[in-house]
Amino acid sequence: MPQKFFMVWRHDTPTTEKRHPTYVLAYREADRIARKHPGYKVYVLEATDYRWVQEKPLAHVLF
Repeated sequence: MPQKFFMVWRHDTPTTEKRHPTYVLAYREADRIARKHPGYKVYVLEATDYRWVQEKPLAHVLF
């Protein structure tokens, strides 16, 4: 199982990048962002699982 982490995302923005190791740290960051941008919803997201697929190597093609 992956190590738990949290991310903060402001509604109407395309991405989020920073991982927070605890809910409390993510909550504080969400509060900071919400105060900086009144009227916007700021979410604390918890990573619960992941999926990863290894790409198959391309077959050798002769031209």
